[in-house]
Amino acid sequence: MEMLLKFECPECGKTFIVEDLEVDGSELSCPHCQEEVPVPECDDDEEE
Repeated sequence: MEMLLKFECPECGKTFIVEDLEVDGSELSCPHCQEEVPVPECDDDEEE
């Protein structure tokens, strides 16, 4: 299932949304200013 992720660029302050499938590393490029935006690590720990 695809999930939408919302990011805020620390450089220009604008927000943008990407699909989780587009995130393939630890950084994304801001579509507004082209600066690198860090991607936080995912917490997939589901304790039962």
